[in-house]
Amino acid sequence: MPSDSKKLHPFAGIILLMGGFGVMGGGLLAPALPALTEPFGVGEDAVGLVLGIYTFAAALGLPFIGFCIDLWGRKATGITCLLIDGMFGLLCPLAPNFTVLLIFRFFQGLGIAGLIPVAMTVISDWYGGEMRLRAMGLLSGTISLSAVVVPLTGGLLAGLDWRYPFLVYGFSLLLAFFFLVLIPESGSVGQWSGLGAAAKKHFRGLAAALKTLEVRSVFCQCLMLYFLLYALVTFLPIYLAGTYGVYALGAGLALSVQAVTGAIVSSRSVAVNRLLPGRWHVLAGFLLLAVAMASVPLWPGRSCLA
Repeated sequence: MPSDSKKLHPFAGIILLMGGFGVMGGGLLAPALPALTEPFGVGEDAVGLVLGIYTFAAALGLPFIGFCIDLWGRKATGITCLLIDGMFGLLCPLAPNFTVLLIFRFFQGLGIAGLIPVAMTVISDWYGGEMRLRAMGLLSGTISLSAVVVPLTGGLLAGLDWRYPFLVYGFSLLLAFFFLVLIPESGSVGQWSGLGAAAKKHFRGLAAALKTLEVRSVFCQCLMLYFLLYALVTFLPIYLAGTYGVYALGAGLALSVQAVTGAIVSSRSVAVNRLLPGRWHVLAGFLLLAVAMASVPLWPGRSCLA
């Protein structure tokens, strides 16, 4: 049952860090994309698959995460996801070719899919009322901060060696150890004997939810939002390197500026909702995205800046 305590759990930092690790996949490696073309012998048109296959795997794994949490419990699911993320992340620099690298990234994406859902579930188990809102706000803030710090870190490390950003994923293994030792199971664990019936119930619930117009609308909006986000994250470092000669650290800085802007707007969500109530702020957000994307062909080339 959620606690009515006004204090944070003594090990809440581990759960918050788990949420922060959940956004590491794109921002950490995006600044390193131009540096991956030479060691793996691929062109700029293919190197974006390093992010694409990862995101596809995460999207593929997400519908199963809730089922795993109910069946295995929060603790087992969280530890498994952290171990998969860390192990396959550390294997990536050892990949003998680009195909193997993509396979490692696919499995890593399956692992990272569960980090934020598990963190949110544990927070919901621990807290109720206003304290739950406060804890969720801290989780959102951690995720936003990670989205700012991670591209800078990735850019700095990629400027030294293309392998170094992958080493950051090793911290997932350390976090898995702390999760194992310090975080108690906060929910019930399902029975394997009823696995088939539980699976049918879970996926029937998903199918029923998708029949609701509002759910389908939100799903499509999120799909479009993440498509545009990862299109930008993939395109920007390669464009900056090819057009302006700006490499890893500069690309990381550019991505961090975008994340800072998003974090500021998110922190003022109440004021934004008052200014543009209801669905208008969603429409305004997509219009701003459209204007930003449409302006890319108008950016001056290197020759114009000389």
